[in-house]
Amino acid sequence: MPQYSGGFGLTASECRALELAGNLHDIGKLVVPDSILCKPGKLTDEEYAVMRQHTFVTYSVLNSVHGFEHITEFASFHHEQLNGNGYPFHLGERQISTGARIIAVADVFTALNEDRPYRGRMSRIDVTATLQEFVSRNHLDGKIINLLQNNYDLVHKEMLEKQAVILNYYHEQFNLI
Repeated sequence: MPQYSGGFGLTASECRALELAGNLHDIGKLVVPDSILCKPGKLTDEEYAVMRQHTFVTYSVLNSVHGFEHITEFASFHHEQLNGNGYPFHLGERQISTGARIIAVADVFTALNEDRPYRGRMSRIDVTATLQEFVSRNHLDGKIINLLQNNYDLVHKEMLEKQAVILNYYHEQFNLI
């Protein structure tokens, strides 16, 4: 794993938990119908309510595993916002750990850099502007955003490499074209 400058005082154990949480943070989407996950247009209020449930499902699944306390917290709180307007628990700034804040930033960064059914991937300029907007609204942690922006090329390259590996794996396993 590459070394990024400016760490946040996480222990080696927390870093391992963070990596696993990153891999599991959307496991709750298994209960969200494909008609919602792949919808090309804006979600209705009802569809959005179903989509939002994925974080609580992630919490419920991971919380049932003994020893997964940090992983559960980091993964399940990735849609919480520093201003308390996130979900599923409407936690505030003091209740959101560094690990959960990192997963939140990584989730948004990845989403903005990917093609989605409802929009294409964003340019670096648009990604940076959107992240700064989230900081200004107190949704995401500005220190983590600054670290990301200072390492943008490295993080973006790592993201693309990981996505290529997993895409290749699924193509081989499921004979996808």
